[in-house]
Amino acid sequence: MVPPVGAIIIGPCPQCSELVVVFCGHVLALDKEIMENSSTENRREHLLSILTGFLQDRIAKLLSDDEGNPVDTSGVEENQAAEVSPISQMELERFTDVDLKLLDNKAYFKSVFEVE
Repeated sequence: MVPPVGAIIIGPCPQCSELVVVFCGHVLALDKEIMENSSTENRREHLLSILTGFLQDRIAKLLSDDEGNPVDTSGVEENQAAEVSPISQMELERFTDVDLKLLDNKAYFKSVFEVE
């Protein structure tokens, strides 16, 4: 089972032990030094820059102008919140009781979050 939409999971990659963030079914590399040894503000800014870059790339691929060229999304405000559908209590319980415990299992992690 995939984590709920909008879930942000930070942890070590089971293959290389580097720090990654799992967001919307994609695994994105993080700077381990920043995330482990920097101030809260620096960690926040680093995580925001990684997620913002990912979202801008995804949005550019979804949108195109009349000639089929990707739309420049670099002007999208970083602090604009996307509307997210809440998850049900049952989904939350399933995730915390079953799926969250399986994330340390390398085979399970690879089956759900295989990097393309």
